[in-house]
Amino acid sequence: MRRGEPIARPTSYSSRSNAVGERPLSRGWFRTTEYSPLTPTIAEFVSKYIAGRTDMMPNTLKGLRTAERVFVTHVGPDKRLSDFTKADARSWLVSLKARFAPATAGRLFTWGSQFLGGAVEAEILIRNPFKGIKSPGQTNKGRQHFVDAATARLVIEAGTDASWRLVIALSRFGGLRIPSELVPLTWADILWDKNKVRVRSPKTERHDGKPERWIPLFPELEPYLEEAFDAAPEGVARIFPEINEESNLGQRLSRTVQAAGVSEWPRLFHGMRASRQTELSALYPIADVCAWMGNSPRVASDRYLMPLSSSFEKAIERGASDSALPDASGANATQNPTHNTTQTPDDSGRLQTTESTQPLDDAGVSRILSSVVARCHSVHMLSPVIEPGLPKESASRTDGSTKIPP
Repeated sequence: MRRGEPIARPTSYSSRSNAVGERPLSRGWFRTTEYSPLTPTIAEFVSKYIAGRTDMMPNTLKGLRTAERVFVTHVGPDKRLSDFTKADARSWLVSLKARFAPATAGRLFTWGSQFLGGAVEAEILIRNPFKGIKSPGQTNKGRQHFVDAATARLVIEAGTDASWRLVIALSRFGGLRIPSELVPLTWADILWDKNKVRVRSPKTERHDGKPERWIPLFPELEPYLEEAFDAAPEGVARIFPEINEESNLGQRLSRTVQAAGVSEWPRLFHGMRASRQTELSALYPIADVCAWMGNSPRVASDRYLMPLSSSFEKAIERGASDSALPDASGANATQNPTHNTTQTPDDSGRLQTTESTQPLDDAGVSRILSSVVARCHSVHMLSPVIEPGLPKESASRTDGSTKIPP
């Protein structure tokens, strides 16, 4: 360096180069270059990270902002990404465990790891300080509560109008996510003649092949759908035009539960959805139920399925019946994906079973959905649904198209 030349201002993370022309060395948790600017503060980076996640659902973004607030409060507004170490990550986890329930602490810690993972993707850090630190499980089994059908009907009947009663019924008997899966639901999605309902899921639409799913038109759902249909304004396509992604329906459900005179359970809407998946899984193969619910067997096992006292009592009385035992290959015949059975009522009303070893096509899926509804109905005939504003004599279910009047 020549006399009189200014000394280059050192940075907190400057590094030595191996030799002239070679890439700079990396040291610590961050990428380094000889003349790199200072890394941003954690508060600055996390704020920009969340603002850039336009692909996330509103409720997910709400959770990220909560994690941002807790994280930045803990590390301080001036802490830089380059100064955050694995010891800091462990310290934050200890703080979370002291302040929150294990499931909440695990969720916040995972989001914190996601923030710094974003810094790795942006090539600000070379590795994530959270990596290798085990977080608490995000499922609190102590908050699971099975909402039986009788309790659900009491709550539904306490609803103030047909539309609100249908919201509760779709959660408990349809297993829909509330409110996200109510927003895109239209009357055209109710295929009355085929006994099935199309559910568009914003939560899973980013996954290949999962923008929507089909659920059976369960008999428990049908009367509430009919009631809401009769009360619907003419020409309105959406079933719930007043609901959007930001709608806070939990408080309203809490008031309805109190009006019904029943005890409030944790996580009101999730509890009803989990209860539906639990009872359906006791009757049908888990792969089919997960397809209707829009989740995976692993997620169902971790976050939805609950032990039932009725199953315990049945086990005492009956043990393991022959139909529940695995076949010689070790798999239950009803869960063999290449062995399909379909039950349809004959002229006398008895269910006839047909078997096939061919993979199911769309028509096969429709047949199975129809047979599920037929079984639930005990082969009773469906009652007709009328279009809003039309007399009952003109009602028809044979077209299978939208029920919006011209």
